[in-house]
Amino acid sequence: MRKRTKKLIAYMLVVWMVCQLFGIDTITSFAVELSEGADVILEENATDDYVYVSGGMKTLTINAGVTLTGNVDFSQATETSDNTLVNNGTITGNVYTGESTGVINNNGVISGSVTIKRMNQVVNKGVIGTVNMQGGDLEVYGGTVNMLNDEMGCYVVLSNCTVGTLSTVGDVVLEGDVQSTSVTAQSLQSDGNTTLQVSDYLGVASELENITTKVSENTILDATLGTGYVVQCDGKEYVIDEGKKGSIIDLFAKKVLVATPDSPHFSMSGYLADSYYLPGITIRTITLNAEEGYYFPESYCSEIQCDGKGTLKATRVSETEVSISYTLSDEEEKDVTISVGDASIKPKEPGKGTITVSDVHYGVDIEVILASDTNTTEDALLEYKEKDAPNSEYRKERPTAVGAYTVRATFKENEHYTSCSATADYNITYLPIQGDAFTIKGDKGENGYFISKVEIIPKKGYSIARKLDGNYKDSIVLTSSRDLEKVYFMKNKTGEKTDGKKISPIKIDITNPIISAQHGQIYYTEELTVDIKDSNLMQVKCNNVEVTVDDGAAQVILESNHGANIYNLYAKDKAGNNRQIRITVADEWLKTGIIPANRLVRLSQYTAYQLDGGTWKVAGDNTQYRGGQKIYVRSGGEYTFTKE
Repeated sequence: MRKRTKKLIAYMLVVWMVCQLFGIDTITSFAVELSEGADVILEENATDDYVYVSGGMKTLTINAGVTLTGNVDFSQATETSDNTLVNNGTITGNVYTGESTGVINNNGVISGSVTIKRMNQVVNKGVIGTVNMQGGDLEVYGGTVNMLNDEMGCYVVLSNCTVGTLSTVGDVVLEGDVQSTSVTAQSLQSDGNTTLQVSDYLGVASELENITTKVSENTILDATLGTGYVVQCDGKEYVIDEGKKGSIIDLFAKKVLVATPDSPHFSMSGYLADSYYLPGITIRTITLNAEEGYYFPESYCSEIQCDGKGTLKATRVSETEVSISYTLSDEEEKDVTISVGDASIKPKEPGKGTITVSDVHYGVDIEVILASDTNTTEDALLEYKEKDAPNSEYRKERPTAVGAYTVRATFKENEHYTSCSATADYNITYLPIQGDAFTIKGDKGENGYFISKVEIIPKKGYSIARKLDGNYKDSIVLTSSRDLEKVYFMKNKTGEKTDGKKISPIKIDITNPIISAQHGQIYYTEELTVDIKDSNLMQVKCNNVEVTVDDGAAQVILESNHGANIYNLYAKDKAGNNRQIRITVADEWLKTGIIPANRLVRLSQYTAYQLDGGTWKVAGDNTQYRGGQKIYVRSGGEYTFTKE
């Protein structure tokens, strides 16, 4: 790499000096000269052109994974030079050979073109875009050449490889398995055990000896360049005569036509009028199906005619179906025509039909199945009646209520069969439901009551409603006691419905008793009446003393007793719902705390009270009290204050 760098620097200086002397702009890209003994190994990507310029032996090696975007040029090397290119990576440029002895060993990819001249040899195991032969040799072993052009008749060997388009005026030696899109050559030679697969075009000027040449039905085979040859298609050999050109289909296939009467009374399937068939191939079966009211007589098949040299097979499968097949002979000279006669009309016969129906549960429509080999079923008339009712009771309306019924189908008469009818009995019943049909979900209180909303939930796979054909839901929610004697169920998957299922009465009380007083409130009055109500009221206490309950109501009268009294009220209903409050009933004067004159009052110890201005005395006590300031009593009790 150091030698290469020094040469590049020297080369650039020379070019720069020339440009300065002659007024030429400096060149911005350079070629790397490969001189005698200067073997180069390219270990990293490069954009230079590599040029062989002197005698001796030189080798340029491009390592795997390395990309050269420049060209490789042998054309300037002297005739006595012996040069080699070994490509294990990728060359995106072109490779040019000259008069020197050159060897190209390609194990990688040359996406550009390779031009080969006299005394040059290319051994390809990789991929080459285009090879232009202007002399030299080409050997391709297992690789791919997208296009090979040879206008000089050079020596070419193709071995176990793929060549996209091969065009040569010379001879090509084939070895192993070779695949190509298009081949044009003077001759193809092989020592044997060679297979050539051509997909689009094959044109050679000589016989294909010791080569198994495989083509498709659409490969263009050209024998106008010289003698004829033999190819294989789908395992069968075809001789392409000299002067012929076309595909296997063009040269050998024949049409198989079916001639029918005008407006035939049968339909034909399995037949393609524009299809071509190769000799030895049996066309797929042609089926004739007689129209309704027509049939094929027993002598029908024996009267079918064919102008071909192959084998015709006709089978009367039934009186309304005939099967025909034909195998083309190798000696067919023209398209083959098979002539068939028309189907014959049948006499009218009694129609036959059946009706099938099964029992169903309420909520599901019955399924009526009609069958007839003689009459149509789509337009049959369906009528219904109760099972034991006279035939005059048949109606078109389909019953939906629970009961036993008969359904009658009347098949219409047609051109060949008379009308007929059939009947079937069936029952509509309620869907039975096994096990526990539902569960009840809610918070339980006392005495059989629920103290929350109650949810009636059907068993898995069912919906519930309050009435038959009502609004079926996932559950029924009750918020209070009510008369709900029956519930109805529907199977979600099918729509089948049950009769009403009785349920026991459900007692619900989700409200607490109502007390007319408010918890924590102080009521300033000498007497307070408190009402307690609840439809299921069972117990009332005032300061743990039972209060009489009458018809869901109770009443207590609370007194202040000349001062302030605290009352605890408790109410409970039959379901266990309860309410407890604490209130105070106090004389009106306690709002301000100013003791009134000449009135019995009840005072509490350690509580501050006030008297109006002046001097005051307490009955039974000679102590004088000054008004306008806070006073306290030594012990709680009842007092009467008098102003002096």
